[in-house]
This record gives sequence, C-alpha cells and structure tokens, in this order.
Amino acid sequence: MSANQWSVCPRCRQTAAEEHKAAKKRLTESYGEVDKAEYDRLQRQLENFNEKLPDTLREVWEFQLINGSLNIYYGCTCEACNFKFDFVHEEPVRI
Repeated sequence: MSANQWSVCPRCRQTAAEEHKAAKKRLTESYGEVDKAEYDRLQRQLENFNEKLPDTLREVWEFQLINGSLNIYYGCTCEACNFKFDFVHEEPVRI
C-alpha cells in the first residue's frame, strides 16, 4: 500500500514563526519612533503572517509485507525550501 499527501513543511513553519516574531519585535520597537505611514506598513506586514502557510511538503509512505517482513517507508520533500526526510524500517513478522 502506498499513499501521498501534501501538508505544511515543518522547516517553512519554523521559518515563518521566526519571521513573525521578528516582525512583531520591529513593530513594537518602532512605536513612536517612525511616522504613521511606516508604522501602518509594518502593521500590515505583521498581519500577512497570519495567513495560512501553503501545503508545499509532499509526503509519501508505503507499507508492504514481503517475504515475512513488514517494510515501512516514509519520505517527504518540500517544494519551497528543499527540506527532505526519509525513514525506512523492516520488521520480521512473528508467526
């Protein structure tokens, strides 16, 4: 059996969280230090981080029973940041 799906990449999620934190800090530190137009721009930039992240992580998995062993494979790759992860496991089936 094999399957695949698309989901949010963990690296992209972490990067977005770090960028959101930095943007929030810039907004807080700029209060009273920049003109209204710049403050509004920073505020809009922060609001854009609240948008849902796109599903750029392709996940593929497979389970097979071959010659008395259960073979498990999971792999994923991100189209945006090239994050990649693979997991393979083989377990003998006890009879």
